[in-house]
Amino acid sequence: RGLPHYRLSEDQRAALRAALENADALNQPYEPAEAVARKLASLNCYACHQRDGVGGPDEKLDAYFKTSFEIDLGPEGRIPPALDQAGAKLKPDALHRILFENDLHVRHYMATRMPQYGSDTIGEDFVEHLAAADGFEGMAVEPETSEEALAVGRRFVGATGAGCINCHQIAGQESLGIQGIDLSAVYERTQPGWFRKFLLDPAAYRPGTRMTGFWPGGKALLFPDLLDGDSEAQIDAIYSYLTVPDDTRALPIGIRPKGSVGMEIFPVEIPVVHRTFMNEVGPRSILAGYPERISVAFDANQVRMAKIWRGRFFDQSGVASGRTDRFLDPLSDDVLDLPSGPNFAFLDSPEASWPAPERTDRDVGGAAFEGYVLDEAKRPVFRYRLGGVRVEEKPVPVVEPTGPALRREVRLTAASDVTGFFFLIAEGESITEADGEYVVDDEVRIRLNAEPSGRPFIRNSESGVQLLLEVEFDGGRATIDVETRW
Repeated sequence: RGLPHYRLSEDQRAALRAALENADALNQPYEPAEAVARKLASLNCYACHQRDGVGGPDEKLDAYFKTSFEIDLGPEGRIPPALDQAGAKLKPDALHRILFENDLHVRHYMATRMPQYGSDTIGEDFVEHLAAADGFEGMAVEPETSEEALAVGRRFVGATGAGCINCHQIAGQESLGIQGIDLSAVYERTQPGWFRKFLLDPAAYRPGTRMTGFWPGGKALLFPDLLDGDSEAQIDAIYSYLTVPDDTRALPIGIRPKGSVGMEIFPVEIPVVHRTFMNEVGPRSILAGYPERISVAFDANQVRMAKIWRGRFFDQSGVASGRTDRFLDPLSDDVLDLPSGPNFAFLDSPEASWPAPERTDRDVGGAAFEGYVLDEAKRPVFRYRLGGVRVEEKPVPVVEPTGPALRREVRLTAASDVTGFFFLIAEGESITEADGEYVVDDEVRIRLNAEPSGRPFIRNSESGVQLLLEVEFDGGRATIDVETRW
């Protein structure tokens, strides 16, 4: 009488005795794995989540876990995910946002949601403990990215590859079947090392999963010729593809974008060339939209490359019923306007003014547009002549994790070496040179390669600061490659 009665079970009493047998250890800090287990127990996370064979919903609670709509994902579509290797799977920033900011939750089909305990309850150090308990060497090392890898990743995700879009949404676009987790969240949430291990053997991480294993035994059986049949390189390619921002990532083949406007054109497998009216370009605009989610507008009136933009392509309704006065804009706000006036001109001296034609002028400086042809990849090559010089320009997408850039491949031919022939590369309020690049208005970066080398220079003009190249010819030939990033 007078003493507290804790109503301890026999198991609890046994646990207390076991702890007291090594009382000195009670004064030592918890190891990360111990700290994680203690936190999961103290907040009763084990009631819903399983980790290391402990916890998970009791059969009596099973009925409380439902989906918000009918979806054929089995138990993993409604039961909270296991927390095995959660610290290796999720990036620390992602864990922080999930636990403390109610963000980055990707299972939109689950009706039962996790409570938000807040950082004061959980403790900021929980994220550190989880990562330390589960981490492994190389877990956070990002794969090297190349254009080939990004193309392979896009193929695997699409309908002509592993068909990930059969069950997964991407960039908010609906999948072809089950509306599972949006793949766009992979990069923000998932460590690249864990992603690689999971795709090599999904069932080892989620017994009974509906996720297909495409690399059985670590072998690239589906596409043994892609990336030399290197399984890990193929998986890294998928991860690299998912690092590209949604608004500039080329959608995988098989996805039909939703939210279209008017008569929107979607370049999917090959580039689309569209002749139209475009605002700020003119009535003889030739647009090229690439599956890599970058597009260009060529002005056949003034014979110049006029615009570059990233994201969605164009609405063709402006010319759907014939020649009209509907001049439309790109379906993007990420637009880069190139210098007005012709791309090339003959100047009496490097200080001479650049031609400044009116918008309705045609064939400026004697230029003659000769149309375009398509290369083997169906990319347009624009052709025109100017004062005995023939110009061929091919815009080529450069796929990068930060979004696509553009390389303008210009090939010049003449009957003999020409002098006084200049290329207006860029124009702005400021242009500086640093680390082999030219920076325009602190935003646009330009890298130039010319053969023969030519003489690029920066000058002030009536319209702003200009970057020009005086073209040098060798045997009547010159090549210029201009890569533009912004």
